[in-house]
Amino acid sequence: MKRRGLAGILLSATDHMRYLTGWAEAPGERLVGLWVPAEDAPSFLVPLLYRSDVIARACGDARIEAYHDTDGWHSNLSRMLATVTDGSEVAVDEELHAGHLLEILRLAPTVRWLAAASVMTELRGVKSSEEIAALRASAAIADDVYCWTLGLLRCGATEMEIQDAIGRRFRECGASASWAIVAFGANTAIPHHRSSANVLRRGDMVVLDLGCGLNGYQSDITRPVSYGPASPEAAIIYTIVHRAHQAALQSASPGVPCREVDRAARTVITEAGYGDRFIHRTGHGIGLSTHERPDLSESETAVIQPGMCFSDEPGIYLDGRFGVRIENIITIVDDGAVSLNAPAPGELLELED
Repeated sequence: MKRRGLAGILLSATDHMRYLTGWAEAPGERLVGLWVPAEDAPSFLVPLLYRSDVIARACGDARIEAYHDTDGWHSNLSRMLATVTDGSEVAVDEELHAGHLLEILRLAPTVRWLAAASVMTELRGVKSSEEIAALRASAAIADDVYCWTLGLLRCGATEMEIQDAIGRRFRECGASASWAIVAFGANTAIPHHRSSANVLRRGDMVVLDLGCGLNGYQSDITRPVSYGPASPEAAIIYTIVHRAHQAALQSASPGVPCREVDRAARTVITEAGYGDRFIHRTGHGIGLSTHERPDLSESETAVIQPGMCFSDEPGIYLDGRFGVRIENIITIVDDGAVSLNAPAPGELLELED
């Protein structure tokens, strides 16, 4: 903070707070904050009903400013910010509830408020060996659940049924949280499709995009498969996406700008004639959050360093017909990148009854 000339940083109940303290409450109507001044000890600002939980679970020596619902948090925060001089810069959590942020801006109108993302990305972007081990363990569970899920696919099964089964399986494997996108047929052309009552039919493309939290660290894997014989077009598009997926993996290395990895994958798809059907970035950062910075996109200015972790997930989407996306989590090592997930097959997997 001192190097950046910041008077402090104000974090909300997000993974930024969890990263620094080991504790965070789900954000809601009550303000939950962590004030970290440049020249003094940090302080939690929490509702009184969370005070005992902070004492029991947070690490470090942060003070605790607890407020009663009747009194509100404004006077507490005013005291905490009392040493911040007019015109000073303070970084604020970019995920802070907008309603709370508006009140804070009125409370301290002479402060120059900046997004905390760049500060926290510098801290969280490069993972320790312990964090990478946690990500690897989470990825292994995702790999196992994906393979297990293939055995559930049958004619007449619905997307929601498969999604629910995936959630149960993750819990059985010890995951603390999980999620899944299950898409059949034309729904696979919607990258963030919401699983529905759509039923599986022979000849459908299937996309399984799933992950979990294990000991706080996330996983994220996507695999397309064909239920029954694949069409020649689907097989070709899978091969193109797989080549783009490999191009991203092979180009990711220390010292390479993040945007160059996106370009490597995008060039493969563009040269194959589907550039306008690759409608998202190549990858996102991952750690405590499923999506975090830096990412693999044209707009990302960061340069890759050893210990960074990303998703590698190019895709091609043909509206109303089908889509193909392949995703693994990769981590950067001294001489390149390695996948934390099992490698995707080189050809589209065809499942039979």
